[in-house]
Amino acid sequence: MILNPAWRAYLPVEMTILGAYGVGLLLFPLTFGGFWPWPIDAFHAQVYSAIFLAGAGGTYLVWRSAPREELLVLGLAQFLVGLLAVLGLFITDAAVHRIDWTAAGTLCWLALFGWIGISGILKLCAAPGILPRNRHRSQRRLDFQVTSGASCRAYCLCRFVLTQFRTENRSHFS
Repeated sequence: MILNPAWRAYLPVEMTILGAYGVGLLLFPLTFGGFWPWPIDAFHAQVYSAIFLAGAGGTYLVWRSAPREELLVLGLAQFLVGLLAVLGLFITDAAVHRIDWTAAGTLCWLALFGWIGISGILKLCAAPGILPRNRHRSQRRLDFQVTSGASCRAYCLCRFVLTQFRTENRSHFS
């Protein structure tokens, strides 16, 4: 899949922001984790850095090669991380009432995770075949494209298992 120029320009920016924040949380956890809506210690900030570093790595992979499946996985992951982090904050605060919703740090945190979620939605919409095109229902089919190494290995493994299963069943019935 070929990314359009807007995506080609946007993905390095996203990768840089996520990567820089992830490295910041890893190396300077108290400084980069200080604006979160709840207090986090150095250990948890470094654990949370994995979210941002994984997002930067996934963005790099999509920017570099952009197979449809990788765009879908990254989009879904970012959508869920953004949505569930914000939703979790609302649910937790409903029980404990300790979040200052007007604090600049809380608003920045909400903007950061909201941006991650919206970016994921846009990636899902950009992946070919996600949004229905003007095709008749009977013409829709599941396209299985072996475009990445992982899907190729899974396909080969499934073929091997099915072949062995068929061979074993034939020998029992012969």
